[in-house]
Amino acid sequence: MSARVSRREWLARVGRAAVTAPFVGLSACALDGPPAHALVLEGPTMGTRYRVTVPAAARVRDEDALGAELRAVLDGVDGRMSTYRPDAELARFNAAASTAWFDVSDETREVVEQAVAVARGSGGAFDPTVGPLVDLWGFGPEARTGRPPAPAAVAARRRAVGVEHLETRGTPSQLRKHRPDVRLDLSGIAKGHALDRLAACLDARGLRAYLVDVGGELRARGERAPGAPWRVGIERPVPGATDLVATLALGDEALATSGDYRQFFDAGGRRYCHLIDPRRGAPVDHDLAAVTVVARDGAEADAWATALMVLGPDAGEARARARGLAALFVVRAAGAMVLRTTPELDRRRLG
Repeated sequence: MSARVSRREWLARVGRAAVTAPFVGLSACALDGPPAHALVLEGPTMGTRYRVTVPAAARVRDEDALGAELRAVLDGVDGRMSTYRPDAELARFNAAASTAWFDVSDETREVVEQAVAVARGSGGAFDPTVGPLVDLWGFGPEARTGRPPAPAAVAARRRAVGVEHLETRGTPSQLRKHRPDVRLDLSGIAKGHALDRLAACLDARGLRAYLVDVGGELRARGERAPGAPWRVGIERPVPGATDLVATLALGDEALATSGDYRQFFDAGGRRYCHLIDPRRGAPVDHDLAAVTVVARDGAEADAWATALMVLGPDAGEARARARGLAALFVVRAAGAMVLRTTPELDRRRLG
């Protein structure tokens, strides 16, 4: 049902939900409260929270039915792409020792294919087969040890990582692993995909203005009010921070941020974050604190934010510029945060 909460309370709610969840992340939020008479639907999902704001609430004929439909969409994404739920499609594929074709939904296959495309476009910085390494470092379903794994264990897991070990086909919709130990992890794209599924649901109902928020990733359509775009803020990449490093105007597009500051463990005087570089088999280790990407849809924004974050400040910015991506990089430099942006991002920037 509808609810009204302040930006501060929304930040607090998502922050609390993001402590141990598979699809965590908080990076952006609407700067303005809901317009008068707007419909706001929100609740928990995938270990974080979602919020859907529809300015023209009068166009929604049955609020309860829409709320139930949105929750069903989110439950469906989680039931297909979670690695934490043993009954999920992805978890069952990962658990299978067979290298035979494995039946999955069209939705799961399509997201895997999107992920593979970004893997190839990023030179392997983003890779949906990174699951064995994510688990080994303690950021997946396996129990955390609080210490880095042995180099020999990393080398063994790396042999199962790479999109060359994976095939997809659409008739019927199936996946196939070339090694029994291949395990997929779609946490770098599933939340963005959830945005797209919610947007499709709203579009199907004829709604032409809305803002969808899933754990700090956003997808917008239309305007907040006539002549007023959706204004969103990018939070400072520091644990517990609620101040902003930039504000953007969001049109009919999506926004996602990847950062190294919310999931990590400390050991031996070093900090190890949850973002694993598939090419090295270890957490990222550079001065890039966070990357925000604005793209045509949530899955693209989500995956490329992760890929650029893994690439690091220099290689990431070069890749973003070469591909014409709208990207904002927050780089640590001499105790301060320095912003770098691409021209496509600058066109959306308000401050």
